Amino acid sequence: KNMKIPTNTPLGAVSIDELAQDIAERTNGRHAPTKGPEKPKTAFPLEVLPAKCRQIITEADAALGIPPAFLAGAIIYAAAAAIGSTHALEVKPGSRHYALIWLCLIGNPNANKSAALKWAMQPLLDADADAYEAYQAEAGEWKGSGAESRGEKPVWAKTVVHDATPEAVAALHFRNRRGIAIFRDEIAGWLKSFNRYNAGGEQEFWLQVWSGGAIAPDRKSDAEPVFIRQAFIPIGGTIQP
Repeated sequence: KNMKIPTNTPLGAVSIDELAQDIAERTNGRHAPTKGPEKPKTAFPLEVLPAKCRQIITEADAALGIPPAFLAGAIIYAAAAAIGSTHALEVKPGSRHYALIWLCLIGNPNANKSAALKWAMQPLLDADADAYEAYQAEAGEWKGSGAESRGEKPVWAKTVVHDATPEAVAALHFRNRRGIAIFRDEIAGWLKSFNRYNAGGEQEFWLQVWSGGAIAPDRKSDAEPVFIRQAFIPIGGTIQP
């Protein structure tokens, strides 16, 4: 309420300062923003992106009304998911950092945040669909061959995961060692799913994932053991203020 939005800001977009003020009002001042020196407000630094990305972002803004910051962030998240654990940046000897990015686009309804994320993730979704068709063909051949001549059972090494328990996430990651991506249009649904099947531990699991450490969930005694030495699971979604 009484929120002043600059004329050059897409409808529905909210600045960091406006978001902090809104939180303070909704919590009766318990989470009031700290006062400090005024920081200059700058747009998303599109100049750091390749020329083709900049062209796509500016044209999507003009033609579809997708805010540049939303699409730029979504493209970076999708690129991180595609890179996986195949490359790392060695800041100094022994200190490697992977493209592990967690993204949450915050905006009011109809701010085109979901459109930005879905557009950026579409190539990965298409690749998963192609991989599934190949898996079906291989699985059919595997089932039709004699037991004595069968090789290893085919698996579908998908990249994009929408909803899964920690055990299922680990199993999917085991099939795709370069990494998987959790893609939730409404990130609130992911948060609300924590501990839905047990009394605790899921938050700790995701903190371990965020650090890029090893994961080896072993709650199901009848399942094959799974061990991932270097977890790579970027998470992306949207939420309203």
